[in-house]
Amino acid sequence: MPVGCISIVATSSTPTTVNPVLPVSVTIAPDINPLCAGVTVTFTATPVNGGATPAYQWYNGATAVGTNNPIYAYVPVNGDVITVVLTSNETCQSVVQQHRMQ
Repeated sequence: MPVGCISIVATSSTPTTVNPVLPVSVTIAPDINPLCAGVTVTFTATPVNGGATPAYQWYNGATAVGTNNPIYAYVPVNGDVITVVLTSNETCQSVVQQHRMQ
């Protein structure tokens, strides 16, 4: 007597999570306004969707200044252009943003 065949199909499923693409941005603000010659000004970068440990690079014109910190302090000179570039470590991000203050 023939023995019947039994098909066993094993399946497994894993829930899939799709994270939204987050727009990354940054703004900077001085602690004093207007800025005065010879007086130290402190700029603070405020990130949006920067992630848990965002990276910051400050520039005075094209020259990299400051450290990987959301705060940068210096004595301004007329004509300086201060920029910060934010690099987000969010899982899904749209772009790396920069903000400029003259």
